[in-house]
Amino acid sequence: MNNQGTEPGVVTSVNPPPLFRVGLGRIVILGAFVAFYQFYNMMVNPPCVRGFWFQELCEPRPREHYYPAVLLIYGGGFALLYAVYQFVRRRRAYALGVVLGVVLSVVMFYIATMIHWFLE
Repeated sequence: MNNQGTEPGVVTSVNPPPLFRVGLGRIVILGAFVAFYQFYNMMVNPPCVRGFWFQELCEPRPREHYYPAVLLIYGGGFALLYAVYQFVRRRRAYALGVVLGVVLSVVMFYIATMIHWFLE
């Protein structure tokens, strides 16, 4: 007898594994929002410059002025924990993208902080 039925094919994963650029892109987009918030914060509430030559004292900054830095620290910390989790799950490319995204987010944050002095 000739069996003319269809043969089962190879079953592939429906969801492809996350790539390096996917992990990098997600974190950099979130970091860009935090950096823009820091840029806005520095433009609205400029820091007080106090040095050896200036005799005026700076008032302590209110707690609201530190929110972008707190967002960056918590967001970056949770993203690094997520990268460790992905690294343990053997999604190394995705984890390295997340780590590089955190580094680029920190760089964007510091550029947003320093741009106030560059514009003056």
